[in-house]
Amino acid sequence: MVTGLQAPTSAQVRVTAGIKKKKKSKKKGGFFKTLLIVVVLVIVLIVVLYLVRRALRRRSA
Repeated sequence: MVTGLQAPTSAQVRVTAGIKKKKKSKKKGGFFKTLLIVVVLVIVLIVVLYLVRRALRRRSA
């Protein structure tokens, strides 16, 4: 709470600058975020399918 009374710290300045930047390039950031989420989901799906196949092979064998 003390930092709020003092002059704005570098972190606070960065946050405000980041918010200003986000407003300008909101589409770009959102696109990259969705792309990253999609990539992660695809990787997780592949891993899950691979593990399921291995489990099924073990059960059948």
